[in-house]
Amino acid sequence: MPEEDAHGPSLVWGVQAASGSGVRSDRVARLLTVGVVAGVALLLSATMSGAQTGPALVIVRPSQASTSDPDVLILVEIRGGRPSVVRFVARIDGTPVRLEDVATGRMTAQGSVSPGRQARYEVRGVPEGTHQLQVIPVSASAVEPSPVVTFKVDAGRTSLVLVIAALLAIAGLFVFRRRVLSPMGDRYERPPPPEPEGRPE
Repeated sequence: MPEEDAHGPSLVWGVQAASGSGVRSDRVARLLTVGVVAGVALLLSATMSGAQTGPALVIVRPSQASTSDPDVLILVEIRGGRPSVVRFVARIDGTPVRLEDVATGRMTAQGSVSPGRQARYEVRGVPEGTHQLQVIPVSASAVEPSPVVTFKVDAGRTSLVLVIAALLAIAGLFVFRRRVLSPMGDRYERPPPPEPEGRPE
């Protein structure tokens, strides 16, 4: 019994030491696993970002979550490369729409954009509500489509703009009449003829 008591604490300490080293080994293994997974994720992210540096169409306007009137102005440009002129179609809610060239007023089913410039088109009569817009290249397979832009059409915005424009026009006419026409009228207005003097008797 005394010998068992003498060796008992050493045996218990050995079991505790072995269990402690096993816990530390598990922690080290977990840390190594997390480090390897993080490294692989960073490598994949770098690879994907490098693959997406090619030319792509970008919608400058309307911007994400913006509000427009029913005649939606669309600005498109090329980023990430210098390809030649790219022709594209515009889709609202997945449906191709006709574009009006702002510069010429001509209607077309396909727009075009040159490197270093912005293409300006309008889509008229878009219904009120929330919509999704995307432009897709049709003449260059190496150019990526634009990200989808979600925007809102508010028909009341056009009425407010028209009312403000009408008020400004009325105010401009009033100022013009008061500052320009009134002095001119005073200048050219003839004084009344003098009263005839009494004739001598």
